[in-house]
Amino acid sequence: SNFEANQVSQTVQFIGGLIDVCRRNKKHENLALELVSCVNDSIGHNPKIAVVCDSIIEPTTLYVTERPSSNFLSQTLQLYSQLSLNNDHFQLNLSQAQLLSRAIKQQSTDDENTMLRLIGIMARSRSANEKSMFFIRMPMLVLLFFSIIENGEKCHKYLKMFNDLCHHTIYNCIQCHEGEFDLFLLQLIKNYDKKFVFRGFEFNFIVNETDIKEIVIPLLNYIECYISSPQFLHKLIETLIDFSKYSFDLMNSFSQTSSVFTNQPRIALMSGFYDDFASINEVRSEDISNGFTIQMTVQIDTFYSQTSSSLPLLFSITDATHG
Repeated sequence: SNFEANQVSQTVQFIGGLIDVCRRNKKHENLALELVSCVNDSIGHNPKIAVVCDSIIEPTTLYVTERPSSNFLSQTLQLYSQLSLNNDHFQLNLSQAQLLSRAIKQQSTDDENTMLRLIGIMARSRSANEKSMFFIRMPMLVLLFFSIIENGEKCHKYLKMFNDLCHHTIYNCIQCHEGEFDLFLLQLIKNYDKKFVFRGFEFNFIVNETDIKEIVIPLLNYIECYISSPQFLHKLIETLIDFSKYSFDLMNSFSQTSSVFTNQPRIALMSGFYDDFASINEVRSEDISNGFTIQMTVQIDTFYSQTSSSLPLLFSITDATHG
């Protein structure tokens, strides 16, 4: 199981270069397929080498986009799956996700096997499926996942799945935000009855009114209860100003949430997710000597806390005068 990282890395880069040559020359399609298959077999025999195999992703994804082939796509998805399972630092970038979306749509669109493989990659798991609850480990897969859906029935099915995942754990809400799923949902509300492009992905399904009102808007609201951004608020205002069909439902939903927030603590920190902290300065020594009370509300992400190694610090006192 031991290996020389530099040697394996250089070999994988060399194989990636050969795949690029094959992409430019149609005569070598079988060679490209054999090369990717070889890398997959090697990772299967020694999963540890996955940590130095990232460099082959770019040429492989370019190849399957420009030279569509069901066999090569299958090997490409297998490569993504093995890297996601065996390399904790492996993440898709936006460009790779866009290319993979195009490649899948040229071949298999939203067949169940492809969707299941993408779920496994997203969860870094061999057992994850649409009926199980899992952690979203690769947020860039979320937009890619919805971009290959072709009909309203599948849209309903997987919107409900992501709704359940976000309610399962706050971690998934944060990951969906990182993958811009919240901004995508706003675009979905604006373009519910037509095709649209968002972040370079093409979305071709139609969402029915029931799903917008009962899944999309409540899910959007739920995610924003835990994490938001100035960009999202800007897009939300734009959507409301457009006076689209669902502007009133959207405004009503967020108004109800805002009224609840007014009764919540002014400072809310995601302990365990980020190294944020609240600092209170100029506390007098007599305040400490005479006794004091600290009041806080701690919200635990039950499922994520069972797997996280984070040790968040809830409260500390530092003597800035005497060190």
